[in-house]
Amino acid sequence: MKDKKITFKYFSIAQYEKEEAYLRKMHQQGWKLVKISLRYLYVRAYIFEKCQPEDVIYRIDYDQTGGDAYVQMFEDCGWEYLFDFDESSYFRKKKEDIAEDEDIFCDGASRLAMVRRVFKAKYIPYLTLCVLGILLWIGLDSLVYMGSGKIGLIATMILWVTILLALLYLGVLTIQFYKCEKKLAEETEAAEGVKYKYIGLEVLWVALALVTGILILYANRSDYSVTDWDNGFSIESKRMNRGLEREYEAKKGDQIAIGHDIDDGYVEITIEDSEGQVLDNQYYEDWSEDIQTIVIPKDGRYRIICKGKHARGNVQVNLE
Repeated sequence: MKDKKITFKYFSIAQYEKEEAYLRKMHQQGWKLVKISLRYLYVRAYIFEKCQPEDVIYRIDYDQTGGDAYVQMFEDCGWEYLFDFDESSYFRKKKEDIAEDEDIFCDGASRLAMVRRVFKAKYIPYLTLCVLGILLWIGLDSLVYMGSGKIGLIATMILWVTILLALLYLGVLTIQFYKCEKKLAEETEAAEGVKYKYIGLEVLWVALALVTGILILYANRSDYSVTDWDNGFSIESKRMNRGLEREYEAKKGDQIAIGHDIDDGYVEITIEDSEGQVLDNQYYEDWSEDIQTIVIPKDGRYRIICKGKHARGNVQVNLE
């Protein structure tokens, strides 16, 4: 393993120049790139092999067509083709063999076109994922509900997380590519329109974020009523995402009876004594004719805590 080295580095797609500079520095130190083995988000594992220290220029090109003709075109110019990774092609060439102003790209406009090509290829799928996720969200019963009980809530959370991660990725991608494209556009005197393009994308991102935030707030609303009497209470809920507590004086041998008819979501009911010791804790997530009863073990005051999560239906609690 002394002849090989693995490093883990973070490079975004827009940071190709930093990645190229890093690979050149490693080669100058006697480590040539042989493989990139994995990618998690932007973190990559670079595998190097020991070599004679040389000043070697690395170049990365995002290629959507590929093929032998594409590779041959650069090899004819003296560039060594290494491999393709994450839709990018890696090339290198000794600095001493490179003529002044020689590069894979003929000019700055070609490099700018490459950057814009990468941006579209990476941006559009995540934008589509985000928009479709929001539309799916809106189309579901009560906006975000995807079923009954905990399974539906887990599916809902997965959808939430997917949309939020897509939004985060779009935001980071927009900022990074704006800096990169602005720099190249200024070099090629083609900066007009870049600023307004990214302002439009930022407005789109803000709009999507606002819609997502409103949906989350709306999905976590509560709309229920509580009817109390001396020895119990009942809840009629269209959407319950809050908790309520009631305390009752009870004697040994008394029973707390719980009936429920939950259509969506679930209700958690916890019974505690005055010292905070839990007597019973149950989740109710469907309809049942059975009445759950809990026997009071000793005289004292007992707290009944009822918490709903997207709960729709009725719950009745009686101290008998």
